[in-house]
Amino acid sequence: MTIPASGETRPYLGYVGRYAFDPREGVYRGRVIGIIDIVTFQSHTLGRIDLEFCLAVDAYLDFKSRG
Repeated sequence: MTIPASGETRPYLGYVGRYAFDPREGVYRGRVIGIIDIVTFQSHTLGRIDLEFCLAVDAYLDFKSRG
């Protein structure tokens, strides 16, 4: 899986997600940037990529809260 080094960015709860379209796979792929951990997300449609980013951040925060 290729994570974009550049592309569109979106903020959510103090986190920033960067995503871009992967034409070989036909999906949008993204990563939460600015953190040490690797948190990724993807969607087949542009209309859903923001939701997938928010869900990824929510899952990450839930994971971190469990210690």
